[in-house]
Amino acid sequence: PGVCGGGVVLALGCAVGCDVGVVGNGWGSVRTAGGTWSVTRAQDVGVGSLSGYHELASADQGREALSQAVEAGTPLVIDLSGAEMLDSTVLGFIIAATARSQHRGSKAVIVTNQQTRPVVRNPLRVTGIASSIDCYPSAEGAVQALGGGSDTT
Repeated sequence: PGVCGGGVVLALGCAVGCDVGVVGNGWGSVRTAGGTWSVTRAQDVGVGSLSGYHELASADQGREALSQAVEAGTPLVIDLSGAEMLDSTVLGFIIAATARSQHRGSKAVIVTNQQTRPVVRNPLRVTGIASSIDCYPSAEGAVQALGGGSDTT
């Protein structure tokens, strides 16, 4: 674990103004006005990625996506490296997803790195999230640490 940052996600639900693409087992992507939530699998690890801006307007899609990943029971990598901005709502359900994952006997980690925007990294540090959730500099490294392979499907 290292510098906290990254991106993650899978989703089925969608609010007005977004485009949904779903792949096997309900894992897929949601495009909102501000960005994209997507989820893939790397071996037995769920990899969720956020790109763009995420706030209250896209919170339902993110919450649904993370809930589905946690309920699937696989370890989860939340990659925030492509996120431009996250508000407190999004940070709240990232915390909830990691706690539920641990409660279910699995694990969730976050990906951030030096390319992750400070507006995403700093709240993770200031709120203490970065010190309570394992953080990795790359999704590939996080997947390997959680026991998965390097190929995503």
